[in-house]
Amino acid sequence: MEQRRMSTLVAKGKDGNVVAPGSPVTDFRGETAEFKYASRANTEGKDGKVVVRMVDGWEPEHYARVWGLTVEQEARRG
Repeated sequence: MEQRRMSTLVAKGKDGNVVAPGSPVTDFRGETAEFKYASRANTEGKDGKVVVRMVDGWEPEHYARVWGLTVEQEARRG
């Protein structure tokens, strides 16, 4: 049986640890939000993007660096 490689986007904090969905994150202004998911990986010349849930329920997409995060694409077997 053929195994396919799939990739997953993973957001990491400044300490290098993975940020799980539902975790609180803080932006450069000190505002907090709930991390939802990563939507684009960091690549050469492009920053990663993430979606967060703000206190009022709004779920905007921001550059990951706004929240002190980086986004990596990790390969996994599926």
